Amino acid sequence: MSQKILVIRSSIKTDGGFSGQLVDYFLDQLKEVIPESSIVVRDIAKTPIAHLNANTMAALYGREPSDDEGRQALSLSNELIEEINEADRIVIGLPRYNFGAPSLIHAYIDQLVISGVTFKYNETGPVGLIDSKPVYVLTASGGLYSNGPDTLALWLSQILGFIGLTQIKYVYAEGLGMGEESLAKGLKQARHEIDQAINELGERPRLKMVGSQGR
Repeated sequence: MSQKILVIRSSIKTDGGFSGQLVDYFLDQLKEVIPESSIVVRDIAKTPIAHLNANTMAALYGREPSDDEGRQALSLSNELIEEINEADRIVIGLPRYNFGAPSLIHAYIDQLVISGVTFKYNETGPVGLIDSKPVYVLTASGGLYSNGPDTLALWLSQILGFIGLTQIKYVYAEGLGMGEESLAKGLKQARHEIDQAINELGERPRLKMVGSQGR
């Protein structure tokens, strides 16, 4: 079973940070269960997305672009939405900076929320236009947030659900800034939660036993 996996990386650290480690671990485990998966990586730290301004917002929200800046913003938005639509699963590596998501993530999200393309309004309210699919959010933080209220998760779930992505699984690597013991515990727990999520997708291949010869 071939699947396309869209990976969003957002750590500003050159080594990918702890969220990058979680993404790498998730993909390694996923390939054991779905080895024919194809991976599409969008690293918005290495290739940043510009924040909206009045000109690019107008281009994205319906006005015919009048210059290269507007045309490029619209083209990028279409490309990012196409990546979402084509993916079977989405994996987001999400470090927590100052209690919230990196501004890179906000800039990325702003390119996805487009009226008539990814959502619309009817007589009862907003309707997401993106077909729902599993989204795994692998978040890393120095403090503890999983017991809530987690304002980052509330915000992200609201805005992804707004465009139709409602199947969201959060994995927390937390307490990473609270000493070496807490760091090790936090990463171990996150890997355990990733293992559980992967195990729900299918069985892992069993190692073949090599029998003795000459007996």
